[in-house]
Amino acid sequence: MLPVPENDSEGVLHLHVLAADGAFLPDGRFVALPQVPGSLLAEGFRRAVLDFLVKNEVLSGALRSRMLAWRHGGFSAHNKVSVAAEDAAGREKLAGYMLRAPMSLQKMTYDAATGTVIYRSKMHAGLKRNFQVMPGAEWLELLCKHISDRYEHLARFVGWHSNRTRGERAKKSVSMSLTIASYPSRPKSARRGRPASIPHASPTYVSRN
Repeated sequence: MLPVPENDSEGVLHLHVLAADGAFLPDGRFVALPQVPGSLLAEGFRRAVLDFLVKNEVLSGALRSRMLAWRHGGFSAHNKVSVAAEDAAGREKLAGYMLRAPMSLQKMTYDAATGTVIYRSKMHAGLKRNFQVMPGAEWLELLCKHISDRYEHLARFVGWHSNRTRGERAKKSVSMSLTIASYPSRPKSARRGRPASIPHASPTYVSRN
């Protein structure tokens, strides 16, 4: 998951989530599920965010109740982009898009004479224009808001891909790959009935990795 600006020159943030369209069973099997409606995702996310704010005493319970009664909740979800399971190149391309920089140097122009920055992007529905002009210092301030604090992680892995879950799977994989080598087979003389001594062999652990 990665928080990114909704528009290049705006402070409104949203989340990009790369998720499987299903769930893993305890035995590791994956079960695909029908697509979840975007409105249901938006409502679930809205309630989770408001509950988080109330829990951390940033928002009062009364205000949360009033906000939940709003006709327009202020949250939306778009889940129409999908990548096939066997499309590794598509997943890599989508992940690269999610991790892109919040602003593009190709869209930015600096006017040294006036000390202003001109940023061109797609047409903004509210401003009715496709550019933004502001002083250089103000632009730097806006840009610095996208720099994470020390030890702050912007990309998070949860569920099947979380660090803990991946570590547990790695441990299980190593333990299952360790097998005891079989003892040497009996010599032909022993199979024909003649006594033969079989040398003692200690168990040897072999990794298949």
